[in-house]
Amino acid sequence: MRALKHLLIVTPGFPKDKDDTSCLPAVQQFILCYKRLHPEITFTILSLHYPFDQKHYCWNGIEVYSLRGQNKNGIQRGGTILRAIRKGLSVNRANKIDAVMVFWLTDAALAAKYISRSIHAPILIWMHGQDAKAGNKYVRYVHPAPEHLAAISDYQNEVFKKAHGFKAGHIIYNGINKNIFPALNFDNRDIDLLSVGSLIPLKRQHLFIELVQKIKETNSNIKAFVAGEGILQGELTRQTKEAGLDDNLTLTGGINHEAVLKLMNRAKILVHTSEYEGHSTVILEALYSGCYVLSFLPIASRETENFILCKDMEDMLQQCKMLLSKTIIHKRVLVSDMDDRAEQVHHILTSKLSHADNSRS
Repeated sequence: MRALKHLLIVTPGFPKDKDDTSCLPAVQQFILCYKRLHPEITFTILSLHYPFDQKHYCWNGIEVYSLRGQNKNGIQRGGTILRAIRKGLSVNRANKIDAVMVFWLTDAALAAKYISRSIHAPILIWMHGQDAKAGNKYVRYVHPAPEHLAAISDYQNEVFKKAHGFKAGHIIYNGINKNIFPALNFDNRDIDLLSVGSLIPLKRQHLFIELVQKIKETNSNIKAFVAGEGILQGELTRQTKEAGLDDNLTLTGGINHEAVLKLMNRAKILVHTSEYEGHSTVILEALYSGCYVLSFLPIASRETENFILCKDMEDMLQQCKMLLSKTIIHKRVLVSDMDDRAEQVHHILTSKLSHADNSRS
């Protein structure tokens, strides 16, 4: 059986250097875990849109090619896809690629499809978020076979089926890298409520601020944090001030991944108000950091310890009040280990290589 020696990873974005830890932390941790578990594999990464400059650099011992797509549309996006295809074929000429893996069913998947077809290498496309929803034109362009497609959760796979009429052939859950967390803080948790995520309409942090405002009516010392940056920073700052929460709620702005994990280690409850998620990294990290988690979206098909699925804002408010009124026992809850996910992907890819070898013999 042909061994997996060289894996090409194609993604819309990737950290610009090893210190850029807030850029797609789950993708970073997956690759780091996979590399640690399988040091015999050479990894090469093509990043279509971010970093915004075109360059070739090394990230934690892995070669990365950024293609300066800058999220531009129209004919310029077509040019980005062509540059990615040419670079993939060039990488293959220098060192034969055995398999291709893609994050998100987007233009990255379209480029990867043509690369894999041209070099006769198996492909695996791992959906991560809104790419499962209706309106994703790349589902039509890529036209992936179910066996080449993975959803990041059962919930996302149901969303994908409803939108596009079929299910992905694999479920590869998101996960956490246990090695990067600080020692668990069992007792001294000074943050009552925490929200983590980009400050964009999808995440709905305005609901979190409303929640804090309502809790303050009966708990004037409530202490809350919003960690993240984005286009709604100014609007949420104004909402905080108008709600009279200057002494109760802190908006951190952009902070690195290590700082986010430290905040989780100080928090009693993570409140997750997002409208949609594939399989939230933030929730998985908060549970492993010892937080209770309240969310409108499921995290698993089974019941998960310290996770509460809320029906609506009133339900979320009452759950917060109930938890804050009692002594919370903080313990790690592991939903999914990224090492297991890396081994699952490795098994899928090596099985594809074996199948391809058998088909040719």
